[in-house]
Amino acid sequence: MLNDAKECFGLQGIELHPVTVSGSNVQRAIRLADLDSHLCLGHCLHNLVTVDGIDSVPELSSLVKKCKKIVKTVRYRLPELERSAKEEQLKVLQSMEEVSNHLEMDENQPIVNEEPEPYLVSESQTISDEFGNINHMPTIKTSLPTRWHSVLAMLESLAHFCNREPVNNMLSEIGESDLKICQREWNLLEDLVRFLRKFREVVEMLSTQKAASLNLALVFNLEIRDILHSVTDEETLVMV
Repeated sequence: MLNDAKECFGLQGIELHPVTVSGSNVQRAIRLADLDSHLCLGHCLHNLVTVDGIDSVPELSSLVKKCKKIVKTVRYRLPELERSAKEEQLKVLQSMEEVSNHLEMDENQPIVNEEPEPYLVSESQTISDEFGNINHMPTIKTSLPTRWHSVLAMLESLAHFCNREPVNNMLSEIGESDLKICQREWNLLEDLVRFLRKFREVVEMLSTQKAASLNLALVFNLEIRDILHSVTDEETLVMV
């Protein structure tokens, strides 16, 4: 089939080098086709951050799972909550409903095609700028199974000062007080968000569909090493 496609487009002299995930079915297809393939750098980074990173630290893993459960729990009680919600809570609820539809589509068709939106964070930002800009109240985001940085988007939206009290209040109203986030967890969320933001630029470059990024593998490797080495022993994430 691949050879037929090459012939159809006059590409007989072009060598094919597929970029794939490490799934056994995909790797078997590559072997059967006798193709020289490369593993996807984006999926490698996903595993580095989620499996080797977050999932390997019990406290971080539990906190991220708790955040996912909060978003899903509140989402399923939307009709009930909207009837009695205050104005500030309604904004959060409406954003959850919009995001939940996107989550369902991604779980059914996990290949994401849209270009990532650029996001720049100034090093001079204070905590209030990072998590409390009242002029830019973020919607509550859910994480997506195919992109680790969707975890970052979810944590950023929950950690925003404008969303903290409404989310905890809603959890109390639906009898889910055990899911409320305490101050220590908010502090840990802030530190985790700051750390994950350092990887954002690498992810955006890897996610582009308009240019090849394999030639940047060595540069990405050095960048990621610099990020990891920049973390000091006194930081909360290291102490955890």
